[in-house]
Amino acid sequence: KNPVLNLRYWTKTSRMLRVRDLPHVRLQVASEYVRQGLVENRFPTDRIDLVPLYSNPIDHPTPATSEPGLLLLPSRLVPAKGVHVALAALARIRELDWRCVIAGDGWQRPALERLVGELGLVDRVRFLGEIPPAELDAWYRRSRIVLFPVLRHEPFGLVGVEALAHGRPVVAFGGGGADEWLADGESAIRIGARDPAAFAAAIARLLGDPALWERLAAGALARHRHFEPDAYLDRLIASFARARQSRA
Repeated sequence: KNPVLNLRYWTKTSRMLRVRDLPHVRLQVASEYVRQGLVENRFPTDRIDLVPLYSNPIDHPTPATSEPGLLLLPSRLVPAKGVHVALAALARIRELDWRCVIAGDGWQRPALERLVGELGLVDRVRFLGEIPPAELDAWYRRSRIVLFPVLRHEPFGLVGVEALAHGRPVVAFGGGGADEWLADGESAIRIGARDPAAFAAAIARLLGDPALWERLAAGALARHRHFEPDAYLDRLIASFARARQSRA
């Protein structure tokens, strides 16, 4: 729908596809979603290495630091990130005890702030703008649930892995590279359809079920071990070793 974004995407894709006939070239991708896209464009499967991104583990993450009802939405404020859908979902559960902090900025912010007013959520939603990593880390620690309402399939979605590192359950729309880390019922609640009502129901379910929250929080920490720096380096080094062998 956006010709500029489409041009950028196809420019990057064409560059990758131009190297498929070079026998010693390998590609490293962050998700199965990206790998499958390359395979569908006839890039050799045996020359694609899956190397998911990582985030650093957090010292002593604990549920005790979370504030009941605090929702964190870290995102650029552009339509594809679905912040407007998350706000519409929150308006459906206004009777519950929650407040939402949005960390990030973008050209859609004025429209989103107007939407918050129209929905009657001014006292419940706070825009932080761009904040330093240390401050974002503090909000992750304080949060109860992390929201990932992205509408367009992304290559990976690092926000989700950062949430796992902090032991915070994620409510997210599934699909794309997010499915690399999005384990429904294990560390997150995955919603297939881009539907505000379903998103609202998932948030309400987590807010109202402490036992479910505890289970998903523990699952998030366990799931994050797959995305720690050591695991990333092991996969990266193995990929480089395969590339070197192919040139021997």
